Amino acid sequence: MRIAINGMGAGPGASGIGQFARSALSALASTASSDALLAIRGTQSLQLDIPTVEEREVVGCDAWEQLHLPAMLDRWRADVYYSPFLIAPLACNTPVVVTVHDAIPVTHPDLTTPEFLAVWQRWVAPSIRAADHVATVSEGARCTLVEHGLAEPAKVSVLRQSVSPRFRPMPIASLRTLLEPYRLEPDRYVLYLGSIEARKNVATLIRAFLAADTAIPLVLAGHTTRDDPELVALIASDPVRIRHLGAVSDDTASGLMAGARVFVFVSLAEGFGRPLLEALASGVPVVASSIPPLQELAAGAATHVDPDDPAAITRAIERLNSDEGLRAALRGAGLARAAQFTPERFAADLRAIFARAVRS
Repeated sequence: MRIAINGMGAGPGASGIGQFARSALSALASTASSDALLAIRGTQSLQLDIPTVEEREVVGCDAWEQLHLPAMLDRWRADVYYSPFLIAPLACNTPVVVTVHDAIPVTHPDLTTPEFLAVWQRWVAPSIRAADHVATVSEGARCTLVEHGLAEPAKVSVLRQSVSPRFRPMPIASLRTLLEPYRLEPDRYVLYLGSIEARKNVATLIRAFLAADTAIPLVLAGHTTRDDPELVALIASDPVRIRHLGAVSDDTASGLMAGARVFVFVSLAEGFGRPLLEALASGVPVVASSIPPLQELAAGAATHVDPDDPAAITRAIERLNSDEGLRAALRGAGLARAAQFTPERFAADLRAIFARAVRS
């Protein structure tokens, strides 16, 4: 099969959906198959170091999928086109698969920026309807798309993505070297890793942490998506207990995760929750919000709390910081759960979905 993939945001240092796209390319290329893979990208090389992936540069524009992509796919004689980035050609001779990572603009418009709501209505919803098949990353996201009439049940499948091998338990000596530039000690900080935005509930997390009886700091690592003076002031309110590192490299992210004593992820809305999976794979005990996608992902391997209850978050942080029996149980359960998210399973799910699109 000749598979063309949108890799426009999958370069080095990619996060979020870009990291998902990079993982998809890697999973497909690293598993035995006669598939030919074409990664469509902008001017920056993807630096995948995978000889079987051909890269093709396109001139970026706001609507390149509509203006340039269909003819490119015809020339390349692609059997299927895959967009991990929500948007796909609305008119195309080549069968199209699009991944929709969540339906937050439908379920939580209050947590969605006006700019992205406009993109959803103008491009994403029409792409879902036009695609030959839709892949989602959780059963909850699949049900939402069907319930809101965006896709027929037979047209939507759930795939199980893989977790990067960078996220794993690490020896203490390696962790000390990785963490030394940040003046951090292994097992001596609570971590939040992810984007700093409203739906991630970071302000509530900070307030809950500041109320916790713990002598170790809270480390925030991730880029800030929008200016929020109130959140900036909250982060700056206690520079000893709150450490904001900003965006970090892939290697730093995996080191921070493996060295954390507790990982806290109390989002108000998610489609999947990739940082939670990365924490499980790193052997780190997790406090996660009780929203369905995170309960589905953790499958009993995390402590869940109401994300709107700061006192419950405080208690959970304190317990996971002090209860060694619970910490050990969650560490073992988390590693076992993360082991189910392999590149082989990811690639098999993707190929099965591509085959359905071609047959449709």
